Amino acid sequence: MKAAHRKGNRLFRRLLVFNLLTVVLITIVPQYIFYHYFKSMYEEEINVLNMQTVRQFQSAIDEPIIKSVTNFPNQYLSEVDSNETLTTPFFTDIRNDNSTIRKVSRQIGDIKNNLPYIHSINIYYRQSNILFMDNYACMLEVSDCVQGSRQDWFSKFKDSDINIMWVPARLEGPFDSNLVVSYVRSIPFFGSKDQRQGTLAVNINVSYLESMLRKLKTSSEGRLLILDEHGRLIARNQPDSSKAIGEEQPFSQKMLSMGATGIFSDKIEGQTSVVSYIQSEYNNWRYVSITSVENFYQKSTRLRVWMSAVGAAFLSLNIMISVFLTKQASKPISRRMDSMQLSLEKYQPIIMHRFILNLLKGAVPQNATLQDIGVPAGMRLDSAYICCFVLHIYGKSQRRMDEETAVIIRVVEALEDKSALGAICAVQDEGFEISGIVNIDHADNLPDMIRLMTARLDGVLQERYVLCIGQVYPVGITEIGNSYAEAKLSVPYAFLRSESNVIQYEDLHLSELKDNGSSAKIIVDIEPCIRQGNEKRLQLLIGYVLSELRTSEYTLVYCRNTLLDVVSAIRRAVKNMGYSSSEMLGGDIREHFKAVETIDEFENWIYLIIQIVMDKINDRKNHVNQEFSAQIIKFIEDNIYNQLSLDMVAEYANINPTYLSKIFKMITGSNFSDYVTVKKLEQAVILLREEELSIQEISNKVGYNSTHHFIRLFKEKYGQTPKRYQKSLRNEENS
Repeated sequence: MKAAHRKGNRLFRRLLVFNLLTVVLITIVPQYIFYHYFKSMYEEEINVLNMQTVRQFQSAIDEPIIKSVTNFPNQYLSEVDSNETLTTPFFTDIRNDNSTIRKVSRQIGDIKNNLPYIHSINIYYRQSNILFMDNYACMLEVSDCVQGSRQDWFSKFKDSDINIMWVPARLEGPFDSNLVVSYVRSIPFFGSKDQRQGTLAVNINVSYLESMLRKLKTSSEGRLLILDEHGRLIARNQPDSSKAIGEEQPFSQKMLSMGATGIFSDKIEGQTSVVSYIQSEYNNWRYVSITSVENFYQKSTRLRVWMSAVGAAFLSLNIMISVFLTKQASKPISRRMDSMQLSLEKYQPIIMHRFILNLLKGAVPQNATLQDIGVPAGMRLDSAYICCFVLHIYGKSQRRMDEETAVIIRVVEALEDKSALGAICAVQDEGFEISGIVNIDHADNLPDMIRLMTARLDGVLQERYVLCIGQVYPVGITEIGNSYAEAKLSVPYAFLRSESNVIQYEDLHLSELKDNGSSAKIIVDIEPCIRQGNEKRLQLLIGYVLSELRTSEYTLVYCRNTLLDVVSAIRRAVKNMGYSSSEMLGGDIREHFKAVETIDEFENWIYLIIQIVMDKINDRKNHVNQEFSAQIIKFIEDNIYNQLSLDMVAEYANINPTYLSKIFKMITGSNFSDYVTVKKLEQAVILLREEELSIQEISNKVGYNSTHHFIRLFKEKYGQTPKRYQKSLRNEENS
């Protein structure tokens, strides 16, 4: 307490000296001091506000529009029952099916009408060679509909292996003056052009984007722009701007060379302006905010003149106030200093936790240094180099909250234990993760530090874990954020590297990873193998896919999407064979796949799924349910006078028509249509014997609308027409 009191006295003495010196300096260079002080503060405020504006700008466009557009295929073209109208033409030729064409057109129109930012939706179905443009369907075999904005992407996706692209802003068509920017994606996403089932193009209305921009900031408040990856204009909040849509902005090259987020000053249309920008999270667009600072310079000049005028009056007043307040505030402030010291000691762990998290995630003032923001007591960054780490501990869902907290505390205490190799600061991060900073004297010390950390973790953790390490940098705020981002980016790659509990970012070589491989060609054979019951070949196919993904040559997105395609292929095969995948496999296996944490876990799980599927299929092949067979035959006999179809019987039996067709032959020895025909003709013979109905009435009664067709079938079966057959029956009875 006494030490804090002495510190308080020293502080106030220094404050008094500082105030007096400030008064003296004001008399010498008043304009210089106040002018530059307020100017720097105002400039900083402009920069902060401009960055806040551009981040709000990003949120207003990215989440409700860009994310929705990029998620369009998953929402409307994925293989779920609700999307059957739009997905069926990918596998079925609908050129001669006007009913289906109208359904697809209406579905596309309904989707467009529910999404105000969409100008139009184009879907090309390769199977039918039909291009749907909203609710208009074009048969490309007889008409050339690839006009206007569609010319910019149709041929590229038809003739090349391109999977996805954003087409720049341009006119929608020769008879449509609206400007659109398009998101185009192949269906499915992976595979070559020969395996492609179709193409989707979602055309975003540029005028809608511009109306959103004007709501965010009026033209009098400043300029908002959306630029593409080449710096070309997509949308703006100033319709009368001299730059047309699609033209490159004068500052574009400077902005593109700076990275995904930034702020800089430039001369724009003759005015000094602050340009802040941020890249979209879903594509390569830049959201740009431009604020003129000309008015600020005029205010600065007036401020300097005003300071000169009041300088003399301020001098005497400031001296008196400084002396008086310093004397009066001495005792209360000393007591306050003591209280603050106690509070600081009490909340030191919380302060340290928040400080480290903010440091890791870059939540500090721009261009600040560690000296500027102040490092809390107890945290040492004395060595020359740093690297950041993220520790991911598996098995979070298996613990109670108190158990999880106990594990976190043990790990943090173990990691922060002192070492001659360097210092470690660790805090709990999102979920069941611990993040922190390693401070070492030399970059060469990192391998030894990693061995020390893993030894400590092995001593306190029974659970499996993965320690992800960013690159080594000289000590600095930006460098800490970069290393943490690298470590965080490395965590998902533990899915592919389950054999190791340490992953270093530099070993991933992310820039060299490929996003396409040969697995797509293998996956198409999975469904035929399941239908054929070829378990051995199915396991070989999946083994090949896993071997390719384990080479560490492919991006994580490609690997996970490939494995999801494997799961979807199995689910689709099961469904097409008439099984309920949820009942057979205990739920949607695609959802279970999301919870799989490593590729080894996936391998064990998928082989178990294969075993279950194959066992079920073999059981069905070997044991056709006799009671079920009897029900099918009885249903046909009970409805012999009605119009019977394979779909009608399949609906009654609640199974897939294709599968019913296969097992029907196993039950009866003939196909469905031949069996029904024989049964109807046998019933017709009974009616002929009774002689109560005419030939036409008998034909109608047994379900034939065409008497001529009935007579032809009867003659093929019995060798004579129904009339002659009835006559021969009568002769037999008379004789």
